[in-house]
Formats: sequence, structure tokens, C-alpha cells
Amino acid sequence: MHDTVAGWFDEFHEDLLRRISGLRVSDSEVGDLAQEVFLRLLRVSNPDLVRHPRAYMLRVAANVLQEWRLRGDRFVVTAPAELDTLPSNADPIRDIDGEARARQLNKALAALPPMYRAAVALRAQYGLTVAQVAIHLGVSERMVKRYIEKGYAVLRERLAESPADQRS
Repeated sequence: MHDTVAGWFDEFHEDLLRRISGLRVSDSEVGDLAQEVFLRLLRVSNPDLVRHPRAYMLRVAANVLQEWRLRGDRFVVTAPAELDTLPSNADPIRDIDGEARARQLNKALAALPPMYRAAVALRAQYGLTVAQVAIHLGVSERMVKRYIEKGYAVLRERLAESPADQRS
């Protein structure tokens, strides 16, 4: 099991580092993110069943990058002395509505087919060009455009449904 993943590491490591460094990641974090990708690959219960290890590794890398960016966006380090001077923009009603909308969007995104979800996330959330998304996903630019177009159509449809419809 570990030999298979070690082989992937040897074969795809340089490609993974190039792709991560091309996604607006600081040089100091590229190695850490690549290491996290391979640690997750080591947790795969039966890697011999993976038909396309490079594509699988890139999918894992996309997930790792998304989680890393979400953690980075959520936390801002503030010196203790500055905490009392931070302005409060709290609007509980707006916060509740925003959280409900975010949950609805996350649920709709999770329901997308994997390639649609990846194309939409890489383009919209991470600001990659269509060409960069195509390289990242290993498909043509035409397919990326199709995935994004169809993904947005599905999202618009799901988000237009009433909240009661979303629960089912």
C-alpha cells in the first residue's frame, strides 16, 4: 500500500509542487501543502484501486488547498492590545441570513458533480483562469467552460429553490 503511494510521490512530486506554486501560494507553504497531499494519499485504504493516480492526487490537492484557504480566510491574528479597538460590524439578523445563505450555497456546491464543483471552485473561489483550471484538471479549456457553465446553471437552479425544498 505505502509502496504504491511512494511511487506516486516519486512520479508526481515535481508536478504537484509546480501546480501548487502556480496557485498564489507562498513559497514557504508549497512544501507543507504537498506534504499534506501525500499524507492524505497514505490514508487511502486501497490505492491499487485508483485508476488515474495523477488525477486523484490533483483532486486531493484541490481539497487540501481549499481547506487551507478557508482556514486562512477565517483567522486573522490580532495583538491582544488591539482587541478592544477593533470595530464591531455585528448585525445579528444579517449574520444569520448570511450564514443560512452560505449553508445553502455549500449544500448546492456539494451536490454538483465533482468536475463541475472543481471547475467552479478553482475559477470563482481561487481566481484561476480557464487555461489554468484546464491544466489543473487535465482537461481542455472547452471542457472547463462547459463544466463552469453547467455548474453555474445547476447552482442557480438549486439556489432559486425555496429553503423548504432544500431540506428534502
